[in-house]
Amino acid sequence: MKCNEYRNMLLEGLESEDLSNHILECKECAAYKSNLDLFKSVCKTNEKDVPSSLDGKIISYASGRNFRLRKRMVLRIASAAIAASIAICAVASFYLSNIEDSSSPSYQEIEQVL
Repeated sequence: MKCNEYRNMLLEGLESEDLSNHILECKECAAYKSNLDLFKSVCKTNEKDVPSSLDGKIISYASGRNFRLRKRMVLRIASAAIAASIAICAVASFYLSNIEDSSSPSYQEIEQVL
């Protein structure tokens, strides 16, 4: 076997007498195994137990926050629509009040002329 095959066996966690003999004979594979063992031990010490309820808490927080953001967006859009409606009504009433006050003759004045 080649060194790469032995290293793959080490990565997969396989053990055999042939692998043990090769590690005793090959300095590079022995160093590789040493580094791999060190890496595994460091990873194990950094592992933390995560409570099983944490997933549910994260999901409920995210969905609640999204709901609040959507609600806020709907309120802003509704406020903008109401403000636009009020502005349109104000402009329309101003325009209509100016039409009645203009210098054009009224209906009664036209009747008198005829």
